[in-house]
Amino acid sequence: MQVQQNPVAQSGHQAIAGLSLLYPLMLTTFISVITEIYGFQILNAKQKTRALYNADCPICNSEMCSYAEYSADNTLPIAFEYLNSTDLSEWGVTEDEASRLLHVIHHGKLHVGFDAMLVLWAEMPRYRWLARVCRTPLLFQLLDWGYANVVARFIYWRHKRRGRLGLRTPK
Repeated sequence: MQVQQNPVAQSGHQAIAGLSLLYPLMLTTFISVITEIYGFQILNAKQKTRALYNADCPICNSEMCSYAEYSADNTLPIAFEYLNSTDLSEWGVTEDEASRLLHVIHHGKLHVGFDAMLVLWAEMPRYRWLARVCRTPLLFQLLDWGYANVVARFIYWRHKRRGRLGLRTPK
């Protein structure tokens, strides 16, 4: 005696098999949605974060050197590149644009200004909590505005002044 399978059960198995083919696509979509909403990435150790900064600026140089030292001590996949010794065409910015704001490439995406700082902090365990706090909606808008309109403008003004006076920071 041969047992016949229920046709409804067979179509259910085919639906599950079809779903298993869609699973990687659904997972990728889910990850990208979560990334956009919450601003964090699922890290791949082979992917690097690259920061472009003005080493001639004493404030920028001091800040980035402390991050570079911390990253090296903890073997974090972050590269720090000097504005003056990097091919800026890779970054898609001019020297003037790069000297105005911090630029970070993370997972192939360019981040600029305060957002770039938060991406860097999120990659460093010591500062990760600060990145999370600063990402809260109203606080982020306030800090982003303050960075772009007060801090970065002051630092850029000093950079231009040092250039007019012929002063450079030793590297």
